[in-house]
Amino acid sequence: MKHTVSLLLCGLLLLCLSGCVKEEKIASWQNEPNLLAVLADEEEISREIVAHLYEKMHEFEAASLNMGLSWQSPQEKNREGRLQALAGSIAQGAKIVLCVGSEYDTVVHEAQERHPEIMFLLLDGEARAEHSQLYESLPNTHCIRFQQSEAGFLAGYAAVTEGARKLGFCSGVSNEDMIRYAYGFLQGADAAAAALGLVTGDVLLRFWYAGEEDLAEGLRRQMEEWQEVEGLDLVFICEGKGLAIAEESIQTAETLGVDVILGESLYTTDSTALLCTVEKDYGRAAEEALLRLAGNGGVWDPGQAGRTATLGAGEQLSLKGRGQEWPFTQLGQAEYNALVEQMRRGEIDLEKSGNSELLPAFSICTVTE
Repeated sequence: MKHTVSLLLCGLLLLCLSGCVKEEKIASWQNEPNLLAVLADEEEISREIVAHLYEKMHEFEAASLNMGLSWQSPQEKNREGRLQALAGSIAQGAKIVLCVGSEYDTVVHEAQERHPEIMFLLLDGEARAEHSQLYESLPNTHCIRFQQSEAGFLAGYAAVTEGARKLGFCSGVSNEDMIRYAYGFLQGADAAAAALGLVTGDVLLRFWYAGEEDLAEGLRRQMEEWQEVEGLDLVFICEGKGLAIAEESIQTAETLGVDVILGESLYTTDSTALLCTVEKDYGRAAEEALLRLAGNGGVWDPGQAGRTATLGAGEQLSLKGRGQEWPFTQLGQAEYNALVEQMRRGEIDLEKSGNSELLPAFSICTVTE
């Protein structure tokens, strides 16, 4: 699904961002010298990034980057579908291609070689060859990753500080990103337990990954099982960006009387079952990277070209409550900020490898599968 926006058509943009315009091209930018195409599997993410960049357009213009915006979601959520979507964007005149998610790692790796004249920005991923774990970005590619371990730590710390003692972590897959969330969650829960003076056995943490099982059904079943067998106070659900999964999980949590922390979800609700959400500010991360590109004549500068930036807590990565309100009653803003600053200075030692075989050190939590 392809969407293109003219800077002169503000009204149509707002309609499109609200979901009123679906299939139509809003305007042709084939003659636009700097068309930026945003590709993500979930359309909501693409629209969020485009909306943010649109609001900052005057800054790009001041930096001599006159830029059109388009966004697209691949029809087929697989590698070939993503390659086709990317190729379509370039055929439509895109000079800058922004992709979101590790699903695009191998897509960008292949495209950067085919199109050295195109600037690629990969958010939440890193270019690598198919069937390889060796990351390799060319000078026309800049990657930005987020410290999932730090977000997981904050989530675990908040959960225990808010009074949760029976915890669960759920994800659809057990890849490196999800392991970082899971083990960060464990380390944060253990740190909060120590700070509160709890003793071994006071906090129980269980992990579950769907694998081949239907995610929605598996989440519901697992939450019910945990609640029935040993009790469940809070579950940290890290299943990418799917809004339907988030909604079903919140409904199950309401039924069970369980709190939820959502990872990487754009889902919004007034339900008190949602304690907070891990927020990655893709829009601001893209904005800052693109302003540097603009200031370097439309190509990545030496600090970006072929390089990967890593953003941690406090750098477009945070816990967000419902609306604008502070989501916690026991964890104060000052204590939260102090944790973020400690991580920024490297004073909190976190296991960040994403290796499922390297369970981090903990002293108070009891961990079961």
